[in-house]
Amino acid sequence: MNMHNKSDADPEDNWLVASPDGIVDSLVYELPSRGILEIKCSYFNGDKSRAYPGTRIPVYYIPQAQGLMEILGRDWMDFYVWTPHGSSLFRLDRDAEYWYVLKTALSDLWWKHVQPARELYM
Repeated sequence: MNMHNKSDADPEDNWLVASPDGIVDSLVYELPSRGILEIKCSYFNGDKSRAYPGTRIPVYYIPQAQGLMEILGRDWMDFYVWTPHGSSLFRLDRDAEYWYVLKTALSDLWWKHVQPARELYM
């Protein structure tokens, strides 16, 4: 597992860490295209008969997806979902406005709750 953090861009953001399933560097019409691959295998509480590919990215994965793209400096993500009954592939673009709101909430959680607890117990 490779862990990446955002400290290269801004040392104050070294608490932001990401671990993508894959990194994609390619050329599209001779222009660089920088993306991420994220793979999910639906669980459905162990009931494989209910595991079918969806028609969109589940909303609860959007914060993870946007965080991965921002931390790794990538423009898009291919989100692949595998099930025993088929698979789905979705392309998601980076959203700077969404990330700004999300990072504000994450920063508040990290610096007011996580970091003080780490200092207490480490």
